[in-house]
Amino acid sequence: MISFRHVTLHFGERNVFRDFNLQIKPGDKLLLCSPSGSGKSCLLRMIMGVLAPTSGEITVGGLRVEPASCRAVMAMLGYMSQRIDFPNGRVDAVFHDMFRCTPQSLYSPQRLKEALADAELPPDILHASMNSLPANERQRLAWIYIMLLDRPLLLLDEPTSALNSRQMNFFINYTMTSNKTVICSSHDPEWRLQNMRRPGNFIN
Repeated sequence: MISFRHVTLHFGERNVFRDFNLQIKPGDKLLLCSPSGSGKSCLLRMIMGVLAPTSGEITVGGLRVEPASCRAVMAMLGYMSQRIDFPNGRVDAVFHDMFRCTPQSLYSPQRLKEALADAELPPDILHASMNSLPANERQRLAWIYIMLLDRPLLLLDEPTSALNSRQMNFFINYTMTSNKTVICSSHDPEWRLQNMRRPGNFIN
């Protein structure tokens, strides 16, 4: 599903990747758990096309990642930023806007309420301002967004950093039992599971 072929990325004199090669098949689960500054977030951003490699080729679903294909590539993936980026506004209005152009089979107010219950969030959170919520609740809402979006490729950047152990295990179990292709950057040891492949460049 994803291929890195002879990818080099450098900023000035600093080489982040040099002649980097990686093949990721559909359904693969990858964990990036190396120290900060080793290129984990850069790898995710290159897959999305928001960061271009200095040289080499990246393909996603058979499409070369380049400006002309970015829209099609983004339509394949769900991305969770470690900053938990949401627009401000009431939670219900934010979700309505984010899913405005998606089929009702993916999103409805009832499905959102069911997902809130699964994530142990109270129904009255829908009336709260997104910016007023603590990081723990915002991160669970980010997971709900990813789950409702239901894309085949998940790019997760520190997706459980604000969660307690029970919440963390719920979302890890969702990820690992799905047929989705998953690339997760995390320092949480709970992600270090036997069936999570750790590429050589990113082993801590």
